[in-house]
Amino acid sequence: MAKKNISFEEALKELKNCSEKIKKRDLTLDESISCYEEGLKQYELCKKILEETKQKIQIFGEEEYDEGEL
Repeated sequence: MAKKNISFEEALKELKNCSEKIKKRDLTLDESISCYEEGLKQYELCKKILEETKQKIQIFGEEEYDEGEL
C-alpha cells in the first residue's frame, strides 16, 4: 500500500483505514499485524510531511522577519 509521492491526506486516509480495520476485530492475526505495520508506515510518513512543512513555515517566517528589518 505504501506509495511514493503520496500526499499527507492520502497517507492519513490510509492510516485511518488501517485503524478502522483493526478496530473491527474481524481480521486474522497475520492480517492485523500487516495492517498495523502499514499503519505505522503511514504514521511515519504523515509525521515526516508535517515536520518538513513546519520547517518550511519557519524558514518563510524568518525570511519575512529579515525583510521587515531592511
